[in-house]
Amino acid sequence: MLKQEYNLVPEDFASHPVWRSVHGGDEAEDWYEQCDEATFRPWESSLPADPRKARLLLVTAQFTLANGVSLPGAFYSIPLHRTANRSSKDLAGDLQPRVFLHGRWIWFWGGRAGVVASDRERFYSTVQDEPDRVFPITFRAPVGVTVGLEQGVVEGFYCQHSPHDIKVERDAVPPVVEGCEGEIELGPRGIIELAGKGHWEAALELAGSLIAENPRDPETWRTRATVYRMQNNFACAVEDAVKGMECQPDRRDLYPWICLLQLQAQRFEDCLKYCEAGLAATGGEPRTAHMDQEHLLFLGAYALYELGRFQEAISRLESVAPQFGLGRRGEVLMTQRGLLKACRNALAKGKGRPGRR
Repeated sequence: MLKQEYNLVPEDFASHPVWRSVHGGDEAEDWYEQCDEATFRPWESSLPADPRKARLLLVTAQFTLANGVSLPGAFYSIPLHRTANRSSKDLAGDLQPRVFLHGRWIWFWGGRAGVVASDRERFYSTVQDEPDRVFPITFRAPVGVTVGLEQGVVEGFYCQHSPHDIKVERDAVPPVVEGCEGEIELGPRGIIELAGKGHWEAALELAGSLIAENPRDPETWRTRATVYRMQNNFACAVEDAVKGMECQPDRRDLYPWICLLQLQAQRFEDCLKYCEAGLAATGGEPRTAHMDQEHLLFLGAYALYELGRFQEAISRLESVAPQFGLGRRGEVLMTQRGLLKACRNALAKGKGRPGRR
C-alpha cells in the first residue's frame, strides 16, 4: 500500500500507526520508479519500529495544546542518539511535527520561508484561542510503536533563517523576505512578485516551501511552475503544472495551461494527451467551462499541426470560434484563422510534418 505523505489521514494511522518512506530501502521493488520523495508505505515489520532502518519514519501522535485541547497528528521519529543535547527548537526540522485539521495537515516547521500565513491563520481560527494559551504544545506517540523519539514539544511555528538560526513565531503574521525592498506576502502573488524582481533563488525556495505546506492545493504547484516559466525552464514548469493537476484531476480549468506549457516545451504528443484528458474532465469552474473547452480544442489542434496531422487539426479548429486567439498580437499561428490557414496550405502542398514556426 503506497500513499503520498500529504494524502495520509488519521484513519490511515489507526490501522498502521507507523509509515516509512520508500526511499532508502525499496529501490529493488518493481514499483519504485513510480514513487517520489513523498511516497510512504506502512511499516510492515513488528513494532516498535526502529527509525535507524528507514530514511523517514512517520509516527502517529496525539498533540495536546497548552489549553488542554487534543488534536491528532504525526511526526518523524528519529534515533535517540540524534536528540542528545538538542533543544526542541533544534529538533523541529528533524521531527517536522504536524496536526490534522479539517481535512488537511498543518505543519509547525516552515523551513526558510516559515509556515505560510494562511495555515497559521487557519490553525488559530480552528483552535480559537490566543497564542500563549495554545503553545507550548506537547506531543506523544502511542506506547510501543517506536524505539526512537516518542515525544516532544512544539514551542510555536518554526522558521529557519539560516543553518544555525531557527526562529520561533507564535503569531499569524507572515515573515518578511530578507534582502527585498518592502514586505512581500509569502503567498502565490508575493512569490511571483519576488521572481519578477529577479530574486529567482528565493522565489523558488519559497514556492517549494508553499508546496510542502499545501501539497494538495493546485495553486501552490502552479506558483512554482509560473516561476519556472518566467525563467523559460519549461520542462520544470510542465512537471509542476502536471503535479498541480493531479491534486484535482477532474478540474478542466487546470489543463489548458499544462497544454500551453507543453507546446512551449515542444512536447506535442504530451500536449495532445492532456488536451484529451482535459476535454474529458467535467469538474472545475462552471462559468469558464466553455472557454476552457475552446482553449483545449485549439491547443490540441496546434499540437496536431506540429505533428503533421493537418486534417485532424482542421477538424478541431472548425469547432473553435474564428476570432479565437492566444499569445501576443502578431502570432498568426496562435489564432484560429491563422492556424486553420496554415493547415490548409500544408495539405495543399502535400507537406509532411512541419518544423517549428
